[in-house]
Amino acid sequence: MSYKEAYAKAKKEESLHQITSTYHEWKKKGESIVGEFIHVNQVPGRQPNTQYNQYLFQTDDGLIKFSMGGVTDNEAGVMMRIGEVYAVEFLGQEEIANKQRVNRFMIERLTQPDVERVGGPSDLPF
Repeated sequence: MSYKEAYAKAKKEESLHQITSTYHEWKKKGESIVGEFIHVNQVPGRQPNTQYNQYLFQTDDGLIKFSMGGVTDNEAGVMMRIGEVYAVEFLGQEEIANKQRVNRFMIERLTQPDVERVGGPSDLPF
């Protein structure tokens, strides 16, 4: 069987595992993502010597990556654990000192989700 034939067979049998992700940019208050937290990367911030987290979630819509900002990383991100299922809702932006704006979120952990997990961190190329 050729590679193309094997791919067509796997696609027909729905046995493919997505390893590429879609980036979600928070724009509207009330937007949400629900899924299993499977990876986190630190990426350089806009200011010198700063960084923030980029989170990767397995969702009903596939792999979604997103950022919440340094403030949320330091408040909630440090308590999030890979393998847990979370609901993340964007609450909008808030102005803090020096007219700087920060993103605000409601993050909730689902204690025992009744979902079938497909794939896993070992399926990711990093």
